[in-house]
Amino acid sequence: MTYGNSKTFSASYDQDYRPTNRTVSGVFNHTYDTDDEGNITQKGSWTYGYDELNRLDGQNDGSTAT
Repeated sequence: MTYGNSKTFSASYDQDYRPTNRTVSGVFNHTYDTDDEGNITQKGSWTYGYDELNRLDGQNDGSTAT
């Protein structure tokens, strides 16, 4: 898709329709990793953790854990 400012958006998905990559030209390029449960465990430099019920219980932006 091309926006009015000539930036283009593209996205890729795996066979289970989970995002693997999303890009807006010149703005961002995010790659995604998921675990066996389908939880996003990494988006770009961000990482995510989940408890045994698959609830988000932590995130890290590459410099600070919260």
